[in-house]
Parts: sequence; C-alpha cells; structure tokens
Amino acid sequence: MWCLSDSTNGVFYAFGDENQCIFPAPRTQPALSGTQGFIEYYLSINCRNTQAIAQVLDPFYGGARLPEHKGPLGRPVEVRFYKDFAALREQIRQILYQLVSVEHVSNEDIAVLSVRRSPRTDENLPGPPSELVDLHVGNFHLTTRPPQTQTQILARSIYSFKGLERPVIILAEIDDQIPATQLTTLLYTAMSRAKLHLFLLVSESAEPDLKSKFGWS
Repeated sequence: MWCLSDSTNGVFYAFGDENQCIFPAPRTQPALSGTQGFIEYYLSINCRNTQAIAQVLDPFYGGARLPEHKGPLGRPVEVRFYKDFAALREQIRQILYQLVSVEHVSNEDIAVLSVRRSPRTDENLPGPPSELVDLHVGNFHLTTRPPQTQTQILARSIYSFKGLERPVIILAEIDDQIPATQLTTLLYTAMSRAKLHLFLLVSESAEPDLKSKFGWS
C-alpha cells in the first residue's frame, strides 16, 4: 500500500495472464495498455510443468507465442473417459487408491479439480455446479478444506484453486455442459496447476473436437 501512496518513488507490479481469464470480467491487457509505465512481458519459459504436461497444455494455449518448456520429462498424462457419474466416481476412487495406497503419494500433494463451479462458493458464476463437493469415494473423502486426515483429499473448482498448484492434479467433470470457448480457458488454467502428474477425466458426451485432443478414437 505504501507503493500506491508514493506517486513519485513507489513501484507497483501487477501480473496477469490473458490465457487464464476464467472470471467474467474485462480483459486486463487492453485496459492497461494505455497506462503510463505499462510494459507487457510474454511468458517465455515454463518451469512449473513437466514436458509431458506441457505438451497437453499447448493446444489450449491462446497466446501469440508458446513458452519454452524447461521442466523434466515427467510421467505421461493419463486420460480416462467415463460414461456417467457413477463411472466418474469409480475412476476417482481407483486413481486415489493407486496414488495413496500403492505409490504412497502424500494426500497433501493431491488435488481433485473440477472445471465446473462450486455450488457453495461460486454460486454467482456461470455454468453447472460440480457434483464432487463432499463426495465419498471408497475410503477417501473429497473436501474443500485442507486435509486433516490421510483419507481426506482436497477438492475444489478451478475458480477457487486458481493461482495454486499441486504435484498431482486430478481434473474431473470435463463434459459438454460448458461452452467450448469457455471450456478451453478453464482447461488450460486447471491443467497448468499440475507440477508432476496430471489425470484427465473426460465424459464420453464431450464434444468430438475436445475428445480428439485427449486421444479419443
């Protein structure tokens, strides 16, 4: 706040990403481009994601130039298709069991994200509500709060998880309930939250163009 009050010596830095405009608001770059001292930088290097995740991200990137990916090779992104909600629930259970019980990944390193809005915290946002809130899948409990036990897994909408990251992201409820133009930005933002391993759970009812991007044949 001191920087804002000192009009002579104060320096204020504001960072934005036009590829992650998921909230219904004016785009920042056109509004700021006429501001004195405004300098636009491009993200030239991606250090967060593995190269395997970055390759899946690239088709959803809307910028003029793709960043160079400097992360490790990483594990392949796992894409699974589901027919209905019961099948989605079972897919989440299987993945969590494999990660936590077999591979011994800490539950605190995992987040289940949805491209749908939360019915509790995102009620003023467009689109259908997520069905993952407080869901029990096998021995695991999906919770919007930080996990307090080893069987609790953080589950959020991408709207409330934007700006955060986890080593492992399970992205669910990718379906045809969200317009394609909006879904592209939501997917890019959500997938870029994963540092090391990314799971994508895609509905068989999703648009053919979207399914083809994820290897549907």
